[in-house]
Amino acid sequence: MSSASQPPQFGQPEQPPQYGQAPAGDPYSQPAPQAQPSPYAAQASPHAAGPSAASADPFAQPAQQTFAPQGVPPQAGPPRAAPGTSLGDDIGAGFGFAWNTLRTNVAAILVPGVVYGVLMMVIVGIAIFSMIGIMVAGMSSIDGTGDADGAVAAGAMLGAYAAFFGILLLMVPVNLLWASGAYRVGGSVLELRKPTVGQGFVGPGRVILTLLLVSVGVLVGSVLFYIPGLLFALFSIFAPAAAARGASPMDAIKESFRLVKDNIGAAIVGYLVLMAISYVGGMLVVTLVVSIPLGFLFTLGLYERLSRRELPNPELAR
Repeated sequence: MSSASQPPQFGQPEQPPQYGQAPAGDPYSQPAPQAQPSPYAAQASPHAAGPSAASADPFAQPAQQTFAPQGVPPQAGPPRAAPGTSLGDDIGAGFGFAWNTLRTNVAAILVPGVVYGVLMMVIVGIAIFSMIGIMVAGMSSIDGTGDADGAVAAGAMLGAYAAFFGILLLMVPVNLLWASGAYRVGGSVLELRKPTVGQGFVGPGRVILTLLLVSVGVLVGSVLFYIPGLLFALFSIFAPAAAARGASPMDAIKESFRLVKDNIGAAIVGYLVLMAISYVGGMLVVTLVVSIPLGFLFTLGLYERLSRRELPNPELAR
């Protein structure tokens, strides 16, 4: 008889079967289920007591998500709701990000603002004086001899207005450069990089092209009884911000339309806040230099919040 079939010796108890192994001679026993790793172990909070604390608990819950980029601390201040879940917190966080970015990067924002503001004032002055000069020259040629005088006066008026608006077109590239620079400054702060004065003068080409496409769309929509232009301005409000974060011009416009559609209430309130900033800042030339970049930075901050990403503290940009 083999040793495997011999009964246990007296005084030596039979060893119990190991967990997961059926006892010998029992054809109906099933192996014990194998322990499954927790599906949430990889998402354990970094503040857990130890590296294996979460993986040892099969009932561990996922850590609270902060939606902040890795290594980017959120803004300082009172606790806020998760991004994209509270209208008041999203608007407040967006405006706080804009103001703190401006406050901590005065040179990078205001130096380009002063230069572009003065340049715009010069363009407007040239346009006004050109219009007045053409009108005066046309009127002085009238000698009161009949219907021809009316034609000359009408021609002078049309020429004056054509010169005025033609010269004002020079403000378009100035606005595009100024806006793109503000978005570039904001994008650097989102990555906790200290922006330079040179970055505030001009942004990436995709941002400039996106701003141009949005401007053309608003202009065409405004010609079509104004309402389509207003709707296009609302739905494309986040397109430059999306381009500043890396999207191509067309993808940025599509992203903005989707984001506004999914967050229509926050988008409308954000658009009204942007209009209020522009209106109040436009009362004086000095405040205009601050309000224009402030509005762009607010749009960028609100875009990040509605995209479910937490905003960093601009004071930590280095």
